[in-house]
Amino acid sequence: MDGLRKERKKLYWNSLDEQLVVKTMMFKATVNPGRNDRFGAMRYDPEFLKECLRITQQIPVWGPDDGVPVLALHGWQDNAGSFDTLAPLLPSNIRLVCLDFCGHGLSSHYAPGMFLNYYDHVYHVKLVIDYFKWKKVNILGHSMGAITAIFFVSMYSELVDKLISLDAVKQLSSSAEYLPARMKGVLTNFQEIVERLQQGPLSSVSYEDARERVVKNYGGSIDEKDADVLLKRGLRKLSDEDEYEFTRDLRSTWLVVSYVRFCL
Repeated sequence: MDGLRKERKKLYWNSLDEQLVVKTMMFKATVNPGRNDRFGAMRYDPEFLKECLRITQQIPVWGPDDGVPVLALHGWQDNAGSFDTLAPLLPSNIRLVCLDFCGHGLSSHYAPGMFLNYYDHVYHVKLVIDYFKWKKVNILGHSMGAITAIFFVSMYSELVDKLISLDAVKQLSSSAEYLPARMKGVLTNFQEIVERLQQGPLSSVSYEDARERVVKNYGGSIDEKDADVLLKRGLRKLSDEDEYEFTRDLRSTWLVVSYVRFCL
């Protein structure tokens, strides 16, 4: 097993010119000559898309360039580090690409004023597949990542060879009777978060405090060692002192609203 781990470590892809982070603005406004100039037309711009899929922070990619492509999608409020301990155990012919969803890990936060929607994640999966020019890909999803993958496969089955779902079998659903109250609660909480962000930066934390918060928030499903893995991409050091901030977009804590399926 140690030999396999060492071999996989050699294949770890960490090239600064090919590390992928998804940004949010996938379209840009342009003036439509056929309409009043004060109206902007939204159009698809390939060059702008390259900037959206820009090369910035380190995204874990394991395995050879010509390996079997597997796109790994993490769970809600996790990050690409979720697969760090799994990756070295996979067969050496697997090309594992681990994506930080927007607002998670080292990926960009959403623009101010936006209400987060899980369908953005579905769209970003398509953009990543296009970016790597995969004709067929296998998708490994955990929790929110699995739900995203299930919905993606329902639309683009021709692009997916295999789907591996961890801790999820379908989108969350809600009865029509309960949906308005649930939506109202989520919107109210989301607005409170936005108002808090408008007041200025969140307080910094020590590493130990951050680790304790993560373990507590997961309700016992992870221990301190697991938290250390997630915090590699979940924390940003602010100074030479023991001072950090969480990298996630605080608004992502209410992204789950988009998983409600309208059952009328």
